[in-house]
Amino acid sequence: GEGEDEDEDEVFGGVPSPMKPQRWQYVQQGQGSGIIISEDGLICTNAHVIEGATRVYVTLTDGRRFPAEVKGTDEIVDIAVLKIIRNDEDATPAKRKQSASSSEDKFNGKLPVAELADSDSLVVGNFVVAIGSPGGLDNTVTMG
Repeated sequence: GEGEDEDEDEVFGGVPSPMKPQRWQYVQQGQGSGIIISEDGLICTNAHVIEGATRVYVTLTDGRRFPAEVKGTDEIVDIAVLKIIRNDEDATPAKRKQSASSSEDKFNGKLPVAELADSDSLVVGNFVVAIGSPGGLDNTVTMG
């Protein structure tokens, strides 16, 4: 009847208990993009992408998924460094069928590391590329 929930909260002190199953469980998920910058699995991403995260997973474009840990963040410049925890048993295999020319074969199980240029050598008029996943769109590229 009316007021039963209030009585239950008083009895259990408002703390979840086996006698009172929780009705709602709030899970928040986010996503973003980043680039692998070293063969041992360091990733550069935006700090806002992992802000408040309790668990971080990295999914590669070939579908492999790895747990990762946050190595450092700088909220002022909005940058974060993650490290893939690379245990073969932790990797979730690709969901798609792999063909002979698949990225798994292409990288021989290695991580695809981005080759970066020297930004100090840029001059006005050079083309630059921005890679991301705005609004959940996969593998978007902008250049200008």
